[in-house]
Amino acid sequence: MPNGAVPNAKWLEYIPQLDGITQEGLRIENGMARVSHDPGLGINWDWARLDRMAQPKTIKEGT
Repeated sequence: MPNGAVPNAKWLEYIPQLDGITQEGLRIENGMARVSHDPGLGINWDWARLDRMAQPKTIKEGT
């Protein structure tokens, strides 16, 4: 599994709000952030949870 940051990085952005809508949170192993081998940014969205949280959009006529 690849590292999520370069070894000499001074900081790593962590967004805890994403933990509730992803299937895996940030993993730290041996002091390094680990990301998935899956294509993309390494974020495995929880689509079922996102669908449950979605709010219907209201379209106003004449706007």
